[in-house]
Amino acid sequence: MNKITKIIAAAVASASILTCTAVGASAKCMYFTDVDEPAGITLSRISSSTVYNCYPGYGGEFLIKDRKIKKGRLFIGADEILTVCRGTTLTLNGGAHIDGTLFIQEGGKLVVNGGRVMNCGNIICDGDICFSEYGTMDLFPESTFVVSKKGSLEYNGDYYERSKSANMICVGEFTSELLSDNEVAAMKAKPVAAIVDADRKTTKVTNAKLLGKMTAKFGNYKMSGESKSSYITMLFDNGSSLHFTLDGDGVRYVAGDMPGTLADLADQTLELNKK
Repeated sequence: MNKITKIIAAAVASASILTCTAVGASAKCMYFTDVDEPAGITLSRISSSTVYNCYPGYGGEFLIKDRKIKKGRLFIGADEILTVCRGTTLTLNGGAHIDGTLFIQEGGKLVVNGGRVMNCGNIICDGDICFSEYGTMDLFPESTFVVSKKGSLEYNGDYYERSKSANMICVGEFTSELLSDNEVAAMKAKPVAAIVDADRKTTKVTNAKLLGKMTAKFGNYKMSGESKSSYITMLFDNGSSLHFTLDGDGVRYVAGDMPGTLADLADQTLELNKK
């Protein structure tokens, strides 16, 4: 085992120990059910509210006006991206099945009035998410749910389900009245370490102040134009990890997605459709 592998293994072990103390007593978010067969409302069926925009090799559907799906479950395929643009609200009465990516731009909103949001892909939120008491969230293996410093999550349900290998990170504002203390603690994950790969050098960061500065960069997509990049794996006390890339002083990739590019494309899409 080389030095880098040892560092990562030790940090993951540290996070796993903390996971047991944080959520081990919470039965409701530890038990997990199998995912339903993908079925429901495809993105093509809400095309009257969306516009397709593309960056070379990237892009997707952009919600440019409010849309409520009254019946059925929204389905986002493995190679699909849906961006909820600023100033728009996506309302789900029957939940969603996400194999691809759902991105909520700053100023955009996702409202779940009922049903299960089954995340098998990525949900990245710089805007606002609100679950009613009738809505639930299931995070399946290897999925990622992240609410940045710019975002907020209001969860009014009394439980959620999370696979042990799912990444659940909320560093934005979080409110809940019905979740247990353990479930709240697990949702409000705190960073315990970071593995930083920069300039052909790998270092482990545990300093709380430095970790706080890294966490504060979530949602900061201002690229400096510098060619140097730092590759960071942040480890959290609920067992989650988040991979992101710093390009200069801005975040470029988060969990393999480019939310900064999506945000720029969303702004372009809105401006073009005003004309």
